[in-house]
Amino acid sequence: VFIESDKMSRSELTDWADQDLKPLLARVPKVGRVDILGGTKREIHIEIDPKKLADYRIPLLSIAQSLENSGQNVPGGSLNLGDKEMGVRSLAQFEKLSDIEQKLVSFANQESGTRVKDMGRVVDTTEKERTKAFMNGKEGIVAQIYKQSGANTIAVTDSAKDEVKRLSEQFQASGGPKMTIARDGSQLIRDSVFDVWESIVVGIILTVIVVYFFLGSLRSTIITGFAIPNSLLGAFVFMALFGFSINILTLLALSLCVGLLVDDAIVVRENIFKQIEAGKEPKVAAVDGANEVAMAVVAVTAAVLSMFGPVAFLTGTVGQFFREFGLT
Repeated sequence: VFIESDKMSRSELTDWADQDLKPLLARVPKVGRVDILGGTKREIHIEIDPKKLADYRIPLLSIAQSLENSGQNVPGGSLNLGDKEMGVRSLAQFEKLSDIEQKLVSFANQESGTRVKDMGRVVDTTEKERTKAFMNGKEGIVAQIYKQSGANTIAVTDSAKDEVKRLSEQFQASGGPKMTIARDGSQLIRDSVFDVWESIVVGIILTVIVVYFFLGSLRSTIITGFAIPNSLLGAFVFMALFGFSINILTLLALSLCVGLLVDDAIVVRENIFKQIEAGKEPKVAAVDGANEVAMAVVAVTAAVLSMFGPVAFLTGTVGQFFREFGLT
């Protein structure tokens, strides 16, 4: 998500994205992490004059430690108020640059403390730049959204897009930053899934055409054609029971199965067709024709299972990828 604003500096935009936007995006279901890139955070620099440091004979590390210890809100115990107890803390956090400048730094070799501004100057600047983000020539920052491990990429992307659109309209209505979807990592997956779906559909259509030309019977072609979606629906039932999703590997397995399925369907249907041509009733021909080639069809199917079955039980990272492919 590319974020830009004409009213905020880069450091202000970075703080806004980190403190206000990031928690809102992290609440989207199944979002695992949100990173802010291309920004720069506000940073207070204390530039000590080396000559004055030598005059005061103060170690630079001691100044840093003194400022670090004094610029914190620390617990101060508790206060008993009858039946109540109230916590007490010391508010020492610096609120503005003048607080740092007036801070007294004292050491063992000094009778009185020395103000920070007497040893150097306090500068309100930003941290060292490591990344920058541009979109269409405009500078801004980027919020990268990552899904949780195991979550569906497309589902998380759709939810994140809806939330970004809603937040963008909400912020811009109040004069806030503008947000634009810069890159959609799910598009490659969508295209791949569409390609496999397209292969399955085209494969089924071409199969029906080939069956019609070879058997020369419209009735046989229709029956064979119905066997394909019927078997695919059965596969979807078992995929749901195993918790498989419609992804590239399962769709690839289904596209491969279409060809194997049609092989068996043609063998059975062609033998039934021969029984009908011999003068048998369709019901009798269906039983006799199927029984004649039953062992051959079972043998072919068993051979396929013996080849793809072990793939489903591979171990390690490869096994995690190909388990769904082998079982489907």
